Amino acid sequence: MISQISNWYLEEWNIPIEKTHSKLELVANDPTQFQVIMFVDRNPVSTGGVYQHVGLLDVKPQFKIYKHWLGFVYTDSHFRRRGFGALLCEHIESLAKDRGIMNLYLFSDTAVGLYKRLGWQELETVGYGNRMVTVMGRELG
Repeated sequence: MISQISNWYLEEWNIPIEKTHSKLELVANDPTQFQVIMFVDRNPVSTGGVYQHVGLLDVKPQFKIYKHWLGFVYTDSHFRRRGFGALLCEHIESLAKDRGIMNLYLFSDTAVGLYKRLGWQELETVGYGNRMVTVMGRELG
């Protein structure tokens, strides 16, 4: 599945395949981080995870105070707008809580409305590269 996820991330965000492979290998060996993939009728349709490091932290170090990030949430284009992304996020939140994580953070410029509907709170909007992204938080406890 690492290849599938890597191809999705290359297609969606132009993240090099090797970089995704390396990140997923690190996550697999760390119980405080994880990646999940959703299947529908044995077809992979969506993925995402919880990470301690996201790219935003490299350029906005003030956000390093936040330790757990929901990130790299992706739904295959053929399955979008059917609620799979929301289900995936709810599942990830539940897994995080089961692992003792009480707060999650994320940043987005494309799905802020979705995250608001799921109960996330806007914290700040900042420049990230050539985009403006909204940093959001959610208390799980």
